[in-house]
Amino acid sequence: MKASQFKLIKKPHLFAHRGGNAAGSRKENSKRAFNSAVALGYKFLETDVVLTKDGEVICCHGSHNWYTKRKSGLELRKKLQKLTYKQIREKDFLDGEEMPRLEDILIAFPKICFSIDVKTKEVILPLVDLLRKLKAEDRVIITSFSLLRTLKTNKLLRGKRGEASLCLSRFSAKAFSPVNSIFIPFVRILGVSYMQVSYSRITKRLINIAHKNSIYIYAWTVNDEENIRRILGLGVDGIMSDETKLLLQTAKIKKT
Repeated sequence: MKASQFKLIKKPHLFAHRGGNAAGSRKENSKRAFNSAVALGYKFLETDVVLTKDGEVICCHGSHNWYTKRKSGLELRKKLQKLTYKQIREKDFLDGEEMPRLEDILIAFPKICFSIDVKTKEVILPLVDLLRKLKAEDRVIITSFSLLRTLKTNKLLRGKRGEASLCLSRFSAKAFSPVNSIFIPFVRILGVSYMQVSYSRITKRLINIAHKNSIYIYAWTVNDEENIRRILGLGVDGIMSDETKLLLQTAKIKKT
């Protein structure tokens, strides 16, 4: 297997979160969103995946329950999993935009690196098979808020090679912060090479401990200039943002 492209590209890595909003609001994870981000110059895209009834791996975040559906407006994952890809394409889930298959996106952007959030256990095996078929292992990192899910997916994809990524919300990051000197080395032993952490919980101490253990820290989801500047100043390895134009502009100013 080739070396991970993530380790070969100069930091900080700037991610268009779910493709970003350059194509407009409510078009996240659509082909148009990804196209717009790449047109702006993004080398890194973030997306989420679930599995359709007929076995297609689609770029979709979805909602875990009715509460998050009301809050986000995104369709329930359980409902999406009961629909075929054809049925999903016939519905207007993305304000007129087509919900793409991950395969189509990976093929459309062969030089782009992806952070892929595995949203359900059902999508794990089809996702692994797809990435192997396309020989895309070296330009993706697999992540999840579930440590078990990300470790299982990465083990199937890469064997013992440690390239897993773990997402931490502001709540879980706060819970682990007093014991980061224990928690971070522990997950590194398990094969975690990346941690995606809610930006509000990122500190210099967290970054130092992570770097000491050869773990990259990616901040999500940073959508205002003040916090983009603060996070870059702390020395994070990457930032995910919906505000794709703002992130590029702020990062460029920071370099000069």
